[in-house]
Amino acid sequence: MPRAATITSTAGTAPAIRGFLVVLLAVVLVVTAPSGAGAMTLEAPRANERLDHLNVWPTFVVQPGPGERPRWILVGERRDMASPIRYCRAFHGQQSSQGWAWACRSLAIGVDQFGRDVTRPLEAGKTYFWRVDYVDADGAERSSAVRPVVINSRPQQQSIAQISNDIMASVHGSETNQGAALFRNSGVRVNSIRSRHMGGNRFRIEIRSQGPVRVAQSFVVVRGPGGTQRLPLRSHGGNRLSATWTRPAASVQRNGATHRYQATLVSNRNGARVRSEVTTMVFRGNPVRVRTLGTRINGRANAYWY
Repeated sequence: MPRAATITSTAGTAPAIRGFLVVLLAVVLVVTAPSGAGAMTLEAPRANERLDHLNVWPTFVVQPGPGERPRWILVGERRDMASPIRYCRAFHGQQSSQGWAWACRSLAIGVDQFGRDVTRPLEAGKTYFWRVDYVDADGAERSSAVRPVVINSRPQQQSIAQISNDIMASVHGSETNQGAALFRNSGVRVNSIRSRHMGGNRFRIEIRSQGPVRVAQSFVVVRGPGGTQRLPLRSHGGNRLSATWTRPAASVQRNGATHRYQATLVSNRNGARVRSEVTTMVFRGNPVRVRTLGTRINGRANAYWY
């Protein structure tokens, strides 16, 4: 009876064991089944992604399937990848949005005499194509799909003078006139400034400007014998401004007296102060008539009064 019972028991469990083995075999076959071409997922860069011009060492990220391992990333300038120009094989693991992934960014052009990779960055302003070559779970070598990526062109380079102007406009925009940068900041520019004899010792300083100006807060400063004078401005429409100046007695009594004047315009947009160039007046005798010589002192136009 015990023997019969034992045989009966074994016979009853045999179908269950056979069923378990079938299921186990099926699982193994699924896990080790060869994956099709392109089974390894390309995560980054995304297809047709545009990278910043400074990102010439992009990180390539791939998501492997079960049992798959990458061999290298290939980068070329043709979609058919006939002649790759870079490869990357120094993979490291990292966590991604899809789980564990392989990443690589040390792009190489070949090896040196010691077998070490010679790395080179990519270039801005170009479209590249990349793929990953990998080994699947059965040990077969496969290649992923090809994906394009663009590295943007470098922005237009500014000259040292332009950069200086931008810095001066940003830092000292309320106090200095530094060319085009301040004009972008304030919306005001001094196009011209000159003096005109009105008779006797009276002169009018005329200004042509561009942009909206707070006339009541703008002024002209004249420096020379007799001290410094600050003159209010009047508007004549059409961005024409003027100030009236009377030559002081200390200047009249001095032959060859020199005066320098400069306009300061206050922007109606943001209150920034925009200054004209400093212009020089040289007096020789009494101002009976005006002659403007075609010479320049220190690179600036100057008027000589006789």
